[in-house]
Amino acid sequence: MRRYISYEDYVRRRGKPDEEFGGVPTPIASEPPAYRAPPAPAPSAPSEPHRVEAEFGKNSAPAEPKRTGAWSILILLVCFGLAVACAILLANGLNLGHLGAKTVKVTLPEHKAYCVQMAAPSTAEEAARIAATTRSQGGGGYVYVSDGLYIVLASAYRNEADCDAVIEKLSLSKISAAKYVVEIPAVTVTVAKDSAVGEPLEKGGELLWEAFPELYAVSVELDEGDASPDAARLAVGKLLGRVRERIDAFGDVGTDLASVHVKAELVALEGQLDTLFVDRDHDDTFSQDLKYAYLKILRSCENLHKELS
Repeated sequence: MRRYISYEDYVRRRGKPDEEFGGVPTPIASEPPAYRAPPAPAPSAPSEPHRVEAEFGKNSAPAEPKRTGAWSILILLVCFGLAVACAILLANGLNLGHLGAKTVKVTLPEHKAYCVQMAAPSTAEEAARIAATTRSQGGGGYVYVSDGLYIVLASAYRNEADCDAVIEKLSLSKISAAKYVVEIPAVTVTVAKDSAVGEPLEKGGELLWEAFPELYAVSVELDEGDASPDAARLAVGKLLGRVRERIDAFGDVGTDLASVHVKAELVALEGQLDTLFVDRDHDDTFSQDLKYAYLKILRSCENLHKELS
């Protein structure tokens, strides 16, 4: 059985015979085992001041933490603003297809009419009573609601002097009347250059306004005896045909809101003219019906421009 000795015994025995140690041969390794130093302890983390100096310099302060909350709110506000802008553009007749196409502007010009006002009561009941009296005197008797008042109108004129002359004539007959001015501002809408609704939009808007003086002229001819009720209806029928042509020219307006509004007003005018054209049972009030019709057209033009502006 072999006996192993420690390294210290090996040093003591070196150079001495084995017999001094009991005569037992001792195997000696050719090389002593390599010395392994114990692992060095891990360095402790530097204190806060030392860490700051090591990373940023002796006189530096630690960096402020990044503030991402404010940027997130700003981005959300910008996105919301863009969404609102797109909604406004769509509401004003800008088709999404227009964004990638060349556009043209279509302008409906401003208009002004001078109306003969009979009264302006604050209740609908009183306005209806005055309107009936106005019709019995040959006026249109249209009730024009504005700012909480029910304005009863007898007729309207494109020329202010004509309106003043009628008011003067009524005053001589002891009928109180005043002048009421309707101002319709110009409005410009944008449509795609290659769109098929540009020309119908412009022509349709023009025809709505032209219908007012044409019906006025027919009513004057009736009042002065220059035209019979049948001749007046024939003139109304010609205007009705032009309105229908304008409606057909629109075709499918799609999502173009400006064209939708103009076409809707033309369709309403078509129904009004059709009633005048086919109703042959009220020849005695046909002149009043014509005045009522063109006063209503005046209101339609005003509403249309408000919708488009």
